[in-house]
Amino acid sequence: MTVRPAALIALLPVLSVVAGCEVGPPEGAAPGATAVASTNGSTEDLPGSTPVGTRLRFGEKAVITVGVGDTRTRVGVVVTGVEQGASEDAAALATMVPDRSAADPVYFIRAVLTNDDGMSSGGSYSGPLLYGDLADGGDAGGFQLIGSTVALPHCVSVSRQPPEWNVVGARNEICRIIFARPEAVRLPVGRGSIRWS
Repeated sequence: MTVRPAALIALLPVLSVVAGCEVGPPEGAAPGATAVASTNGSTEDLPGSTPVGTRLRFGEKAVITVGVGDTRTRVGVVVTGVEQGASEDAAALATMVPDRSAADPVYFIRAVLTNDDGMSSGGSYSGPLLYGDLADGGDAGGFQLIGSTVALPHCVSVSRQPPEWNVVGARNEICRIIFARPEAVRLPVGRGSIRWS
């Protein structure tokens, strides 16, 4: 297990959920901008970005716009699925999270990021924060050490981009640690979200 000292533990809060996860067109989302311009420059989505409200199946790709103004660029996100960690993953996580035991299951959201535009100025970009939505309307909760790496036996959660990321077509596999098996995975974008199930 690799944990850098002086890191801040971030436990994700319980959030509400929109019911239904079938594939289909975006709900109430107009194509185009999903955010407003800021004093730092435009945050409008670039052409080809996936509209807010889109529902995808695991393995399908969404394209999101990251950055502001002239540094905006498109990143592909493919949520490949959710899997349960092994008993050694649960035991390792129990040493890091208060009130968890080695008997509590742990789950991983797996995703692949693609650098669609050759992002080179996003030195701190480590990928989107993915949430697990439960069937009863709650959030699966999650664990991440801000600015650090958490290495469980079967999931390495890194909060920085790899050095080879800055070329068109670069791929980065990511793993997010969550506390319960979700029915869907949500990626907040603009004023809504994109979902996989």
